[in-house]
Amino acid sequence: MARYTRKTINHHNKTKKNLHNGQGKGTIMVGLIYANWCGHCQALKPEWQRMKSNMNKDKYQFHEIEESDKLKDIKINKINKKIRNGKLAANGYPTIFKVKGGNLEYYQGERTSEQMGGFFGSGNKTIGGRRYNFSKRRRRTDTGIKSARLDHQIRY
Repeated sequence: MARYTRKTINHHNKTKKNLHNGQGKGTIMVGLIYANWCGHCQALKPEWQRMKSNMNKDKYQFHEIEESDKLKDIKINKINKKIRNGKLAANGYPTIFKVKGGNLEYYQGERTSEQMGGFFGSGNKTIGGRRYNFSKRRRRTDTGIKSARLDHQIRY
């Protein structure tokens, strides 16, 4: 019969709790604070859903907080407990953020699924058994930036 020390049991309970909360090693918290009356939020919603469907659900923990939600402050405070370098605040709508390793970052880029996915780290998608990187690249020339082209890099 195996003997378990108090240290082993406590470690097991902490690991079990973290897995249940979606806080496993390497989990990135991705969030959207929005308002239903906001036109920018309504325009963002289809791109947000497309981006979520392309992301690995095991690696990311998604949070969507609506402005009129009665539990909005409780949800934000729960997220703030996991942040080391500041506080989450919605100074405008939509507010897009990520928490990785306890560090909070706000998204300020274009509101397309590809750009948001790149910010969160999901630029790769599997197609036909191979992984392709669909990131946009721009070439600089003496006269400025040439048109963007898709760079299809095969990753094995």
